[in-house]
Amino acid sequence: MRYLAIAIILYCAACSKVKTDLEAAFATEQPPGGQVADARSVSVTGLERGDFTTFRSGSDVNLLSNSIRVDFPGWKPLLIPAADVQGCTMVCFGGEKWNVDLLIPRTEASLSFEHSKAVYEWCWANRRPMISGAATRDWLYNGKPLPASNEFASSLESRVAYDNHAKSACNGY
Repeated sequence: MRYLAIAIILYCAACSKVKTDLEAAFATEQPPGGQVADARSVSVTGLERGDFTTFRSGSDVNLLSNSIRVDFPGWKPLLIPAADVQGCTMVCFGGEKWNVDLLIPRTEASLSFEHSKAVYEWCWANRRPMISGAATRDWLYNGKPLPASNEFASSLESRVAYDNHAKSACNGY
């Protein structure tokens, strides 16, 4: 009986609102395709306190022209249209540790790809605005809505502007 209780606790620990919401919105039966993207790890953050999961290995990321497919261990495969990504942001931790985050308000989720230049390029190619670090933190941790996409339209004026907005977001601004 003790082992059954431990198994149930471990199973329920893997359950989360963000997982349920992402699977309900974006689960796919479509086979993977597109460009394979490297990421040292992939994390999922939900707006509910403590709704955070990191996958250090076992996740597959495929970039398609207008969507991104993510396969997490133990989850249904997700196919997220670019139109559902309100914007991207950069988070840096010094040195070589940086992440590209996809902000998905429909499911109240942020998907974070560690050190993935390919995901960064996907954001630019799909014209997803670069959202500031301050606006991202307000959304994730303070329950404020993400700003309208047009508030960060200046990040899409040129590649130089995009990279500068990413650097500012990376520095927390």
